[in-house]
Amino acid sequence: MNTRLSRRSLLALGLAALNSSVIRAHEPATTCHFERSEKSTNPGSSVIRTQEPAATCHFERSEKSTNPGSSVIRTQEPAATCHFERSEKSTNPGSSVIRTQEPAATTIYLPFITRSPLPGTLLGPPTGTAEAAIAWLAPRSTAYTPYDVGVIINGYAEIGAAAELDWFLAIAQCAHETGNLTSWWCQRPRRNPAGIGVTGAIVEAPPDQPPGPDWAWDESIQRWRAGLSFASWLDESIPAHLGRLLAYALPAGAGTPYQQQLITYALLRRPLPDHLRGVAVTITDLNGHWAYPGTEYGQRILDLAERMRNAG
Repeated sequence: MNTRLSRRSLLALGLAALNSSVIRAHEPATTCHFERSEKSTNPGSSVIRTQEPAATCHFERSEKSTNPGSSVIRTQEPAATCHFERSEKSTNPGSSVIRTQEPAATTIYLPFITRSPLPGTLLGPPTGTAEAAIAWLAPRSTAYTPYDVGVIINGYAEIGAAAELDWFLAIAQCAHETGNLTSWWCQRPRRNPAGIGVTGAIVEAPPDQPPGPDWAWDESIQRWRAGLSFASWLDESIPAHLGRLLAYALPAGAGTPYQQQLITYALLRRPLPDHLRGVAVTITDLNGHWAYPGTEYGQRILDLAERMRNAG
């Protein structure tokens, strides 16, 4: 027996099913597509024309109709949006014409969300100007002339911009650590910009016998003080300061080549434990790390930075 049915046989079976008036539709997968059907020449047939389907259409199983020649179609709520016109009466008895509209064009407006950086974020553009920093520090510094202050501030701006670090915030930290460029440690020949390696330790020893490489002789007390000294602001002090900030802000191995170069130099001058790499997104994350106990260390720098901005 030939199990293959001809196209004519399939069409006849389909028309017979329509005349028996039961249309069953399972839930289709995601999107249902209907081909455009031609007008039937047999009475009692149903003609369904569709335009492009509207997103997703789901149909329940239809129940058997008790009226010969009728079709029962039930639809669930569409998954997206399905629009149907009222059916128009067909010229063929017992048939119905269903046309679907194009889905209604819907404009959805999504909120435009921007994320403002956290206050005191270390990595990013400067939050103040060189002019404001000079206006704040030049009249307050007792260790450097206004010209010297300008050289130092512009050095921070140039190196900090290349390092993609908020150099204005770094200057505020320098001002906090050095008392606005007045402290013993920031003066020549030490030029320590941010208390790097300064532990408060003092050792009594001859002036020509330092306890180690990172000690400075204090003539006023005839003692050695623990802390780093730098030969130049532009070549050593500022790179060491900014590189150390980057080491706190970036995990080991992260950063641009220039950032890594600064980090390498800074950590050669004074190592940083591995568990402190990348712990500081903001200046307040340095609380208890850069200075101890330093519970309000970052907040005080932020306050000073705000006052410096207003000076410009």
